[in-house]
Amino acid sequence: MEKLNSLALISVARGCGFAGLAIVCIVLGLSYDPILAAKTGAMLTTGLAVILIFRAQQAPFRDYRKTELWIMLKKNERPVAEQAQKLAGQTLQDTYFTFANHVAAVAAVFWVVAIALWLTLPEGFVLM
Repeated sequence: MEKLNSLALISVARGCGFAGLAIVCIVLGLSYDPILAAKTGAMLTTGLAVILIFRAQQAPFRDYRKTELWIMLKKNERPVAEQAQKLAGQTLQDTYFTFANHVAAVAAVFWVVAIALWLTLPEGFVLM
């Protein structure tokens, strides 16, 4: 079970890492307009949190043999077929929900920053 948890963590973290890298690149690309950058970061991280929640809800029903988690397990580490669906689905669901909570916290920070910048910076403010 511990092996499943650690591999699920690696699998979901890798996907979130790539999504996070894309979000950071977009936000940095928009850094000339701080309000737009913060709003974009807020919307994209909120979208990522929603996707993770959706994936978590689908995890128990997804065929365990088609998951990255199952592929990462060595053949001698795999649970028996009768238990595999429940174990893999529950482990992935818990991991997705954990990451969704973390991403939602980042999204909340982005929203607070976006609102604070919108309230404090003059309209049309652009860094040059």
